[in-house]
Amino acid sequence: MCQDAPASQPASQPASQPGLTLGTQRSILFVGRTTQSSARLFYDVMPLLLDDDRIQIFYTVDPTTMFSDRFPEFLQSHHVKLVPWESAVSGKFHCDVTVTASAHETLQQLPGKKFVMGHGAGHHKYRATVDGFEEVEAGLSPNQLLSEGRVHPSVIALAGREQLDRLRLRTPQAADHAVVTGDVCAERLHLSLPHRHRYRHHLGLRPGQRLITLTSTWGPHSLIARRSNLAIRLLSRLPADEYRVALILHPNCWDWHGEPNVTGLLRTARAAGLILVEPHEGWRATVIASDCVVGDHGSVGLFAADIGRPLLYGAFGDVEVPPGSPGAELRALVSDLDDEADLRVQLDQAVERHDPSAARAITSTVLEPDHAPAATTFRLLYRLLELEPPGEAPTPEPFPLPEVRYREPTAWFVFPDQGDRLRSTRHPVTPLSDRLSYPDRARVRVVDAAEPDRQHFYSASVLTWSEPSCLADAQEWARTQLTVFPGAEVAVARLLDSRAFVKARRHGEYLASSTSVVQLAELGAAVYHHGEPPRTLATFDGSRPATINLAAEPHPD
Repeated sequence: MCQDAPASQPASQPASQPGLTLGTQRSILFVGRTTQSSARLFYDVMPLLLDDDRIQIFYTVDPTTMFSDRFPEFLQSHHVKLVPWESAVSGKFHCDVTVTASAHETLQQLPGKKFVMGHGAGHHKYRATVDGFEEVEAGLSPNQLLSEGRVHPSVIALAGREQLDRLRLRTPQAADHAVVTGDVCAERLHLSLPHRHRYRHHLGLRPGQRLITLTSTWGPHSLIARRSNLAIRLLSRLPADEYRVALILHPNCWDWHGEPNVTGLLRTARAAGLILVEPHEGWRATVIASDCVVGDHGSVGLFAADIGRPLLYGAFGDVEVPPGSPGAELRALVSDLDDEADLRVQLDQAVERHDPSAARAITSTVLEPDHAPAATTFRLLYRLLELEPPGEAPTPEPFPLPEVRYREPTAWFVFPDQGDRLRSTRHPVTPLSDRLSYPDRARVRVVDAAEPDRQHFYSASVLTWSEPSCLADAQEWARTQLTVFPGAEVAVARLLDSRAFVKARRHGEYLASSTSVVQLAELGAAVYHHGEPPRTLATFDGSRPATINLAAEPHPD
C-alpha cells in the first residue's frame, strides 16, 4: 500500500502498521492539478471504489499549476488522506495506481500504473501554455502523454470515439493505450434528470419561472471576460417573477483571482438576485434545473446541450477551439445572444423554438453515455489494481441539491397593473434601472428594511420588513418608518403566522392573508397604487392563481 516504506517493499503488500484496521491490499493515488480536475476525481471516480475495504485511497495536489490553490483546503475539509506532493514524488512513496483527470508531464514522477482521464466534455480546446495555446487539444498532446518518446499512462480514458481519432493524429504512439469509456459526468447528468423539480425547488424557482444560467470558462475569451456586465443586464431587464438568473464560473476563475475579487466583481449582480453557484459542486444540478443556458466555448455548454437544454452563446473563444472539432460544430449550430437585440425575446425564442436533436447529434460523439462510463471506468481501475471486483460497479448517484450563494434583492421597482387583479411586474433596482419603463403603468420604488444603502429609503414609496415578527413589533416598526421617511406612503411587514401587516399613511392599517405566500413588494405597491385598497386582490404565485384578502382594523396579538 502507499507509504514511505523501503523501496524493496512490494506496493501491494502492507508493511507492518500498528494503526492498520481495514484489510487493505491495494492503494490508489488521486492526483489533482486544478480544482476542476480534482473535483471530477472526488465526485465521479472515487465513489466507485469506496465500498471495497481492500483499497486505500490517497490524494495529492500537483503544485506546478497556477490553479491549485483552493483544492487542498477542500480535501482537508473532507478529511481525505492527503499526501504532500514532495512525498509523492520522492521515490520512497509507493502505490499501485495513480489516477489523474489532467494529463501532464509531471505524472511520470509519480509511482504506480497511470490512469489518465479528461476533466471536461472530452478534449475540445487547445492546450493552454505560458506562451499562449499549443495547437493540440489539451489532454491529447505529446507534451502531456510522452516522456522521452515513451507513453507514460497505462490507460488513457476517452469520453468518445472522435477523441480516439484525434489522438491517433496528435500522438499516435498513445493510441494503443486509449480506451473509449464514455463520460461519467454526462452519465450522471442523464441519471439526475428526474431530480430536476427538486433542484428547481431548492433554487427557489416558482411554477412558471424560467431559470437562465450563464456559464463561463476561464481566460480572456470567456464569457465573464468579454461580457462581465451580462448578468446585471439580464437581471435589470427580465421581470423577476418570471425569470431567475444563475452564474456558473469555472473554478480557475475563483483560483486565479481569489474569492474577494470574484464576489466583488459580482456584488451589484448579487444584490439584484444573481444565483452564484459554488465552484466545487452545484453546477451540474443547476444546469439540469435551467430553462436556457448562455455559455461560451467551455465544457458546460456541451454538457447542457447533451441533456437537451436550449443553448445560446454569449461569447466564444474561436482561437481556442480546433476547427472541425465538436466544439466548433456546436459553435456553428448555436446562435449568439445579441446585445443590440431584445434580450428577453432572444431567450424566449431559444426556449420555445428549441430542437435538441441537432445538438445531441454533435455531443453524442463527444460523451457517449451509452458506454456505461462508470461501470467501464470501474472495470479498468480494478484491472490496473490487479484485483477481482467485489461485484457489479456501483450505480452512479444523482447530484445533490446545488450549493449556491443567493440573497433576495432589497430594493425593487414594481409596476402594478390596473384594476383589482394584482399582476405586478418587479425588477430589482440596479444602475441600469432608469431605462426601464412600461407604457401606461406607474413605477413604484419599494425598499426592504435589510437594504444596506440608506439613500434608497429616502426615495421609496413603499417600505417592507421581510423577517417575520409579531403584530405589535410590526405596528411599531411601520409607524416609526413612516415618521422617519416622510416620502414613503405604505409600510408592509411579514408576520409570524405568514400574514402581512399593512399600514397606509392615508388609509389606516390592514391585515393581509393569502392562499399563497404574500409578496410584500407587490402587495405594498398595489396598496400604494390603489389609494384605498380593495378588500380582495387576485394575484399569482408564479403561474398559479392566488387571492389576497385585506381586513381593516386588525386585532392585537
